[in-house]
This record gives sequence, structure tokens and C-alpha cells, in this order.
Amino acid sequence: MALTVVCAQSTDDPGVPGNPRQAALVRCPPTRPNDFNGDGKRDLVAAYTWDVTTTRENGRVREIDGEREMLDGRPAPKGGFLTIVYGGSGRRQVISQSTPGVPGEPESEDDFGSRAASADLNGDGYSDLLVAATHEVSSERPGDDVGLTGRITLLYGGRKGLTTSGARRFPNGGQPYTMAVSDLDCDGSPELAVAYRERVRVYRNPATGDRLVAVTTLDHHDIVKSAVSDFTGDGYPDLALFDVEHGIGSHLYVYKGSPGGLVSRPSLDSHLGFFDLDLAADFDGDGRAELVRREHSGQMDFLQMTADDKLRPLTTAVHPIGHFPEAIAVGDADGDGRTDLAIADLDETVVMYGGGRTLGERRRQRFSATCPGLPGDDEKGPVDLREPSVALTDMDGDGRAELAFDMVGRAGAAAVCVLRGTAGGITTDGLRTVPLIGDNRQGMPHLHKVDLY
Repeated sequence: MALTVVCAQSTDDPGVPGNPRQAALVRCPPTRPNDFNGDGKRDLVAAYTWDVTTTRENGRVREIDGEREMLDGRPAPKGGFLTIVYGGSGRRQVISQSTPGVPGEPESEDDFGSRAASADLNGDGYSDLLVAATHEVSSERPGDDVGLTGRITLLYGGRKGLTTSGARRFPNGGQPYTMAVSDLDCDGSPELAVAYRERVRVYRNPATGDRLVAVTTLDHHDIVKSAVSDFTGDGYPDLALFDVEHGIGSHLYVYKGSPGGLVSRPSLDSHLGFFDLDLAADFDGDGRAELVRREHSGQMDFLQMTADDKLRPLTTAVHPIGHFPEAIAVGDADGDGRTDLAIADLDETVVMYGGGRTLGERRRQRFSATCPGLPGDDEKGPVDLREPSVALTDMDGDGRAELAFDMVGRAGAAAVCVLRGTAGGITTDGLRTVPLIGDNRQGMPHLHKVDLY
């Protein structure tokens, strides 16, 4: 199973409505992620990395003796698939390695969609999408672990959205465990940082997908997460790496962005203990992003870099239901310019609004993990979720982020529930559900884990 959602990119992009703005000494050109058709509305990417293979009963899909059952008149995806939900129209697009034009052959456990990163890489006004298949086998011995080299596929955006025409296979440097796209030198051309577990390579001009020159290679123990944001307030995005050393705990490394690109030595090297690091955003509005550290007690610490490159706790918030927060996301749900936080666990999703002395002090909302209109929405008890996912992103272009969370496991449902953002916060009025694959009328395949980007 894929790791928890990485949230590898900062949502603090001043060029896209519905995200907090940062005051900075340098104003980097926006990288414009997740607007694949260029209409000014954010598009949602939902990724499922396993085979769609379950029992035939109650209309689900299975694989028997290598023969694929059909879904929507096509073979069910193998090795993972992406569902793109376009903002505004709500149009759905499903892409897998079975889709014509996508490089490679679909194989079980490829983990296509295990990581994703987006930006307008070629400057044409349309966001492009980089998709990792962490366990893609590319040797002649598919049963041998040596063949697990991984792959990154580059899909281009256009007037009609993502296209597989001209899709490229990115140069292979190993198994890609995290990806982040950002303009680290603020020259208007985004860079791509890929963590291959024990090393990170930063590439210039990833738009062509050709063999690129690595700006720098960073050696580490076991990188499992990354985040890109401005941690120093100088306007240049910085790269944070969450590195796990077994038996010792975790380390946080921060590499600064600069006019010459990413600085090759970390400005910060901090031992975090046995905690989980998630994402970065500017929660207090001072132009410097904070990192969110989760504890198993449900407590979340917000950590900030100081002027002398130390790490200090800024504030603490407690997950209101006391459970471990399985997934978190940031955005501006009410359009007030302050960063809000969405937290999902097995039972419900909570939105904690910024603006008070502590996050959620001013206002918070709680939503059930069910969504009206889906099979089983009247069932009691927790949903059969393995790892819930959540996103806050402005899908209608009104400057307020929508709340999206996956509805997986209840009565075979596999869909995303989208709730609108308003000046008063998230509302259930006009909510919609988008099946990831198949449709509600015919029964939906049972999925285990969906990541939202």
C-alpha cells in the first residue's frame, strides 16, 4: 500500500484563487498546479494504486485466471489509475497505464499514481502532471526485486485538459518515493525534486521529460516525505525532507532555495523523534511557512524555522475527536486570506479555521465520513476506510476552497465527496459525489486506499 499522502507541494501559490498569499522579499512566478485545462479552476486528482480486483458478488470487479472483468465497457485498470475531477464542470477523466499513449505496460503492483506533482512546466498556461509508478518493473525478470526500478510519467495539459498524446517517460533514477515541483530559483521555470529513498535529485526544466542535468544530489537514509514552501520568508521556496532512520527516529532537513537554485547543504538538521511530519503552510500569516508534526495522541505541533536556522514550536492544536489524524490538508475555505486545516480520520472530517490565537479557536466544522446519495449513507458505525484522504482546493474559482474527501468502503462505494466553500465556511448545500470509476447505479468496485492531490 502507498504511504500516507505526502502533500509535497505548498498550496501558497499567489497565482491561484482560494489559497493564502505570502508576503515575501522576492515574488516568485506562480507554478499554477492542478489547472489542466487552464480555466482558472483547480482540478482534483484522485489516485488508486492497486489492481481493481475484488469478488464478483454485488457487482464488483475481479480477475480470474488472468482474464480481466470489464468495467464501463473497458478492462478494469491494472496496477493503479488516476481519476481527474475537473473544477467547474465536474467532468471525470480516468487515466491508467492501459490508456492509449501512456508509456509502459500495466502490471499488478506497479503503484501507478503512488505519487503525483503538478505545475505548468512548459509555460503554455496549462498545468502538467507528473505521475510516479513506484514499483514499476522495467527489467527482463519481472519477478526479481532487482527489476523494481520505478518510473515517472509526464502528462501534458491543454485546452481540453490532460492528454496522453505526447506523454513522456521521465528519466529513471530509481524508485520515486516523493516528488515536489517548485520554482526554487524564482526564474519562472519550475524545478522537480524527486526523492529516491536514499537520495534526492533536483532537475531543471522537467517540461521535456528528456535526460536532464541534476542540479544537486542529496544523500540520506530513508526519505518518506517532502514539502516545498518558503520557510525563511525570503520569497524563495525551500525543500524540507523527512528522513527516517530506523531505531533512531526521524530527522527534518531543510534546503534553502536561492537565485542559484537549491543550496547543496541543509540549513536545518533537526531530530524530531518518533513523529509523523505532514505538510507546510503559512498558518500565522507572517510570510514563513510552518511544518505540521503529528503525534499519535492526536496532537499536532506547528514548527517554524527561526532567523538563526533553528526549529521552534509555534503553536499546538489537538484533533477535536482525539483520534489519530490520518490525513490533513490546507486551503482557504472561507476566502478570508487565512490558512484553514482539514483533518480526516476513520469517522469524520473536521475543518479548523485560521484567524484565532490557535488554529480552530475561531471556528471549526465537523462532517460525517458518509456522503448523501452514496450506497450505504444511512449505515451506522465507522466506514471501512483503511486510510482516508482529504483535500482543500478551489474547484469553482471563487476564491474559496472546496472540501473533498474520499468515500471508500461503505457498501462498495468508491467515490469522492465534494462540499462547497463559502464566505461562511464549508456547506453541504449543493454537495456532489463523483465516482472514481464505474457509476453508482451499477455498483462500484471496492477500493482500499485513495490519495487526493
